[in-house]
Amino acid sequence: MGKKGSRKSLSLAALGEWGLLNRILPRLSEKRSKRVVLGPGDDAALVRVEKSVQVLTTDMLVEGVHFRREWGSGRDLGHKTLAVNLSDLAAMGDVEPTVGVLSAGIPAETPVAYLENFFKGLKSLAQEHRFELVGGDTVRASCLTFSLTALGRVRGPVFKRSGSRVGDALLVTGTLGDAAAGLALEKKRTPLGPGTAFLLKRFHRPEPRLAWARRLAVTGGVTACLDSSDGFWRSVSILGEASGVGAEVWVDQLPISPSLRKWAGRRALDLALVGGEDYELVFTARPDCVGRLSALGFVRVVGKIVPPQRGLSAIHYGRPQEVPPVFEHFNG
Repeated sequence: MGKKGSRKSLSLAALGEWGLLNRILPRLSEKRSKRVVLGPGDDAALVRVEKSVQVLTTDMLVEGVHFRREWGSGRDLGHKTLAVNLSDLAAMGDVEPTVGVLSAGIPAETPVAYLENFFKGLKSLAQEHRFELVGGDTVRASCLTFSLTALGRVRGPVFKRSGSRVGDALLVTGTLGDAAAGLALEKKRTPLGPGTAFLLKRFHRPEPRLAWARRLAVTGGVTACLDSSDGFWRSVSILGEASGVGAEVWVDQLPISPSLRKWAGRRALDLALVGGEDYELVFTARPDCVGRLSALGFVRVVGKIVPPQRGLSAIHYGRPQEVPPVFEHFNG
């Protein structure tokens, strides 16, 4: 017999973010009370407060992981800190943002002006969506960290990740890959050319698709939804796993902005496929509803839902395409 403790423990780097979540979430979902309408596993939770259903979500931005101060202004970061939470609310359907609390870890040497601008950026977006910051906490930290928890009120139909069925259409809002290009521009620090201002704005100041989510909910036919914060390909994979289905992605149909196409050229499709932080809505819909959803003007059909045994595949003009590596926390 080997010595006690000789067995090497599994590291988080080996397990990965999604491996960790797959181990933890089932335990958190055990023996839920009636006040929990929808627990862990979607973009946000649904909880019952008296006679109403509220949507609850939280997100964190960490310096060195999600942002660097030299990449943008305090206003940019304040905007984005709230935007990523509002995007989670949008992914749940017809939701009205209400209130939230913010926790901040702040190095002592942080310029006060940067923090003041952070709150200006957050406040501007909050006013646009009638969201109120009602409290939080601040602590000293080795790197700048913001964690915001947001609450919203359900007004209409709710979207989940688990409703896709074989035969449904796969759709996405807006354009894809812009934020990934913006991040690449910041990392390379290359001279800005035509159209790059749009790409940088998409990275620094994403637009939560709350209004679009409401229009989708009112139009009807949506069977499952999540946002594309982790990239389109990752989002489709998550949706398929939650719904127990496979998906065929038509890469040549992915919506690409003129700015991205001009800057990235042939790389545009790869950025659209796996690039993260666009915060668009990735969703599925019944075939009979696709026409009126497409008529909204901000939606495009980019694939279809297939039986689970067919898995997830990328098709480019009728031929299988290899998918570039996808970013994952804790790996590398």
